[in-house]
Amino acid sequence: MFKFLIALKSLLLAGLMATSLSAQAADDVIKTVYHMSEGIPQASRAINNIRNHLAADPKAKIVVVTHGLGIDFLLDGATNQMEQPFSGAIGELAAKGVEFRVCNNTLVSRKIDPARVAMEAKIVPSGVAEVARLQAREGFVYLRPSTPPPLRRAWRRVTPSRGRHWPSGKAGPTVPWNELPLRTSVASPARGDFIRGCGGTGFAGPLASPPGG
Repeated sequence: MFKFLIALKSLLLAGLMATSLSAQAADDVIKTVYHMSEGIPQASRAINNIRNHLAADPKAKIVVVTHGLGIDFLLDGATNQMEQPFSGAIGELAAKGVEFRVCNNTLVSRKIDPARVAMEAKIVPSGVAEVARLQAREGFVYLRPSTPPPLRRAWRRVTPSRGRHWPSGKAGPTVPWNELPLRTSVASPARGDFIRGCGGTGFAGPLASPPGG
């Protein structure tokens, strides 16, 4: 009987140690939720971020939750700004354990057939609720990839340079700076004078806003 109790105690201690080691190993895994809702440019940035993330921490647990425009890269036939399909990158990351989740509310509101969602993705009732659940219930760290700023065209008020300027106080037509012809006089609205430039680049003076911008 005494030997049986000793053996039972040893088994219990071994079980406790195994459980402790398993819990410690689980604690070593950093869980991260990537929140995406801003469309293709954000998705392109996120794909690169996740690749870098996994390169630095291959054990990381990553879940990508999408809603709104954020689901677009997970739809059938989606391509990035260079017309390259997202399907290859999605499959590559899924093979490394990355999970993708799509908001059903978005599918319903945008009247998108669920059959168009990539097979690697799982549809959840609500994207924002899923993000909140992962943070509150499962201890996920929250990351929201930034969207690259849109390319903005610089605009100037211009007039032909052959000695003919617009009347004082009036600006010439508005055109993008990269479409200016050679030898163009550029108006500086803040001072009411003109600055000589050539080649359509390198002009000084304040910028004027484009129409409607």
